[in-house]
Amino acid sequence: MLRQAFLREDLLTRDALHLRSDEGRRNTVFTTELRQIANYYMGGKTMSDENVGMSGLTASEASEFMRSYEKGMWTFVAIASAAHIAVWKWQPWFGM
Repeated sequence: MLRQAFLREDLLTRDALHLRSDEGRRNTVFTTELRQIANYYMGGKTMSDENVGMSGLTASEASEFMRSYEKGMWTFVAIASAAHIAVWKWQPWFGM
């Protein structure tokens, strides 16, 4: 009876180890798939790279994005300012 209990425990332990090894293989496959996706969409850059900032962009990509952002922002400010001046000329607000 005692021997059967030890055998059952041994079988349970072996099954648990087998399940853990399957889980480990699944995690490895999942990690590999994530790396392939990152490689495809981000050109192989990950957050662990020393040359990549918190945004996921390299320094040159970040400066290019900033130049585009500033150009768009100044265009918006110019159009908004012209619109405000045109409306002020048409009908001044605050009774001035």
